[in-house]
Amino acid sequence: MCVDGSGNLILACGGSFGSFIRKFNQENECVIKRGDDAGSFTGYTNGAGNLARFNGANGVCISAGAIFVADSGNQRIRQISFNPSSQVVTGANLGIGTLRA
Repeated sequence: MCVDGSGNLILACGGSFGSFIRKFNQENECVIKRGDDAGSFTGYTNGAGNLARFNGANGVCISAGAIFVADSGNQRIRQISFNPSSQVVTGANLGIGTLRA
């Protein structure tokens, strides 16, 4: 767990009861939820709220206003984005050709 500059508590939990991240404000309200705390789903999926999946969220820290999570089961350090930017997806760079012998 860690505390940000505004006094919010960020908690990472990973175990048999689920793998999730929670951020609590100073009024003890859960303001951010990532992952599954029901223990039903683990894995590696990026997504909003409870659609995100972690596999052993064991550590959390804040750097430059971003939250980083140690997702040990997936062997990853993952970043939680609050305002993710859209990514432009272009067409495939594949062409179909005919080979002649």
